[in-house]
Amino acid sequence: MDNFRVHSSKKVKRFLKRYPNIKVRFFPPYSPWLNPQEYWWNHIRRKLLNNRFFRSARQMAFAMARFVKSVYSEEVMSVCSLNPLRKTLKRGV
Repeated sequence: MDNFRVHSSKKVKRFLKRYPNIKVRFFPPYSPWLNPQEYWWNHIRRKLLNNRFFRSARQMAFAMARFVKSVYSEEVMSVCSLNPLRKTLKRGV
């Protein structure tokens, strides 16, 4: 997981205590290239948000929802490749 504060909250810690079979590893600080979600956000920015004006946050939210629904799973898998993360885990960082 990334180091977002909510990921180390008391609620998450209680959950992990109840399920000891789940192991959590945090990304090193300042390593967005390891987080597949970052790749996805960059893809949305390039394909949908760049050079586009939305009159409201609601209009932008609808456009994003339409975009996400129209993307094929193969495209998502391609954009959100786990290869950088796999390489890092193999090295034991």
